[in-house]
Amino acid sequence: MQKQFDVAGLGNALIDISVQVSDSELENLSLKKGVFHQISEKETNSLIKKFEKSATITPAGSCPNTVRGIAKLGGRCSMIGKVGKDKYGSMYLDELKLHSIHSGLVVSETHNTGKLVCFITPDAQRTF
Repeated sequence: MQKQFDVAGLGNALIDISVQVSDSELENLSLKKGVFHQISEKETNSLIKKFEKSATITPAGSCPNTVRGIAKLGGRCSMIGKVGKDKYGSMYLDELKLHSIHSGLVVSETHNTGKLVCFITPDAQRTF
């Protein structure tokens, strides 16, 4: 029996929202440079609303990034995880189709797609 996939990834389907900011903008947000800050979904959505027009938005997550890389090298892949029934979940599903990755993603009716906001200062420091 021939296997259907070379790789089946099980992991967090996250959306990376990367924003170039100055040191003073980062200070105005009361964020310590180079540190991971865990914040509420409400606070996250407020930051996204403020910076979305200048942000780079990318479907990501360590497992999905690996699966996408293998697919780009010609591997037959499947991605298993969960996204929300929102614009970021739709973006994620579109990304899988674009790279011919079989979707094993569950679409949640009650939870939003996970998001990570990354602020990048001119010295290339990343603050999450």
